[in-house]
Amino acid sequence: MFSLRNAACLRGLSERTSVPRISTDPAVARSSPAVQYLSRGESVYGTRVWPRHEIENRRDNPPGQGKGGGRRPGQGQGPRKAHAYEGDPRLHTAAEALNTAGDTPLSRSAAVLAQEHGGSPRTWERLLGQARTSTSP
Repeated sequence: MFSLRNAACLRGLSERTSVPRISTDPAVARSSPAVQYLSRGESVYGTRVWPRHEIENRRDNPPGQGKGGGRRPGQGQGPRKAHAYEGDPRLHTAAEALNTAGDTPLSRSAAVLAQEHGGSPRTWERLLGQARTSTSP
C-alpha cells in the first residue's frame, strides 16, 4: 500500500512537485481521491493509502491522455451545412405551408404546423423562415 508521499517517490518526485500532477492541492488528493481517478483507498493510522497497481496505473495512464478525442489544431471542422435545416424533411412541409398561407402571419402558420406535425411553434417559425429564403429568387 502506498501513501501519497510513497506514490511521489515511485514517480521519482517529491510530494509537493507530484501532487499537482495527481491533484491541484495535497488536501484535495488526500480528502477526495475519487475526483482524482483513484479509488477511495483505505485509511491506515489516519493516512489514506492505495495499492501499488492503482498508483502505477494512474502514473502510466493519466486522465486526458486516452485516445485524444477532439479536433486537432489546424484541422477543419468537417463539412458544413448550407443552413441549419438542410436535408430536414420538415423544410418541404414548411415550403408547402408558405405557398398556401397567403397573407397569414408566420407565427400563426407556425402554430398550426406545430399542432399538426409536432414540435414547437418557434422551430416551425425557423423552418418557415428558412423555406422563405430558400425558395425566394
